[in-house]
Order: sequence, then C-alpha cells, then structure tokens
Amino acid sequence: AIARVAAKLVIIDPVMAILGGKDTYKDNEARRALFPLQALAERTGAAVILVRHLTKQGGENALYRGGGSIAFIGVARTGLMITRDPLDESKCILAHIKSNIGKLAPSLTYHIANDEENGDERAYVVWEGTSPHTVRELMASSTQKPGSGRQEILKVLKEAYPAAMAPAEIGARVDMTEENLLVTLGRMVKAGQIEKVAWGSYVALAG
Repeated sequence: AIARVAAKLVIIDPVMAILGGKDTYKDNEARRALFPLQALAERTGAAVILVRHLTKQGGENALYRGGGSIAFIGVARTGLMITRDPLDESKCILAHIKSNIGKLAPSLTYHIANDEENGDERAYVVWEGTSPHTVRELMASSTQKPGSGRQEILKVLKEAYPAAMAPAEIGARVDMTEENLLVTLGRMVKAGQIEKVAWGSYVALAG
C-alpha cells in the first residue's frame, strides 16, 4: 500500500489495535511486535507515527506516561505529547518529549476552530505560539482530577478562617504550579467560592 501511493507518512492510530494479543506492557514482546514496522519504515523510507494514549497513573516523567511498555518510546526516534493547557481547557499543547535526531523543540499552544458562522464547519488548527509550561508542569496537571485543585484550596482557606492567606502561603500547602494557582484563585473569586481581600490575599467565605 505504501509503494502503491508513494506514501511518505504512515499513521497508526491507535498502535495497540494492530498488536493483537501481545502483552504490550512487556518490553521484549512490544519490541518484537514493533520490529516488522521498523523494517518496513527502513525499506520504504516512509515515516511512521504511532499514536497511543496517556495512562491515568501519576508521575512527572513524560517518557513513562504513554500506554504500554517503555519500548514504544524507546524504539521511536522522536516523541511528541499532546495535553490540555492547564490554564485554559479550550486549548491544547504539543510538547516535544524525546529526540534522538536533534535538540528538543519548544512546546506549542493551539486550539481547534472552524468557520461555522460563514457556513463552513470543517475544523482546522490555529497555532498560538510557544507555551511557557514545562513538560513536568504538563504532566502534573494531566493527572489532577477536575476540581481537585479548588477543593485543596478551599480546605486550606477554611482551616485558616477567619484569617486571610497570601498566594505564596496557599501555594506552600497545595500541589499546584504558581501560574495554575493564581488562575484557579481568580476563577474561584468569580464563582463566589472565596473572597479576595484588599491587600491581595484570599479568605474563605463565612459559614
């Protein structure tokens, strides 16, 4: 099929779908299953992209977060990861997490759009430049349960009530990046969950 259309790129999405009954969490079985694909790429000159999902387990090392054995990222020449922007869930970030062929590229922020108002519902990618988030920050945010950050902040502020707390004091007691903390605090104030006092500190609501 590659030769018939002179394909330069082959995308397998998801890669687990072609491995049958193989135990994809065993390194030797995963490498054995991927060897014919490596040989195919070398013989035809086509690049191959394997798509797999992130696991739900914790950890800040992106190389260990993909489903299946470490062999998948080990065999690959370069690795990319897509995750939600921790500061704006309507956006995503494309991060370069591994490279055997050059230095790592900067992470890029993007969102999916269309021109529905003009009668065109076809989706396209809008690139928004580089992202300031490190891969470690992206990994931390990808394992955080929705709303868990707010719950942690509320718990800390309720324990301190009626005293107000500065962001630095809150940040020392919750597992969030500084940027994510400040954004979450702002959203909680708008939602009426907490109150921001005049000197830039935050306090839980009475009751």
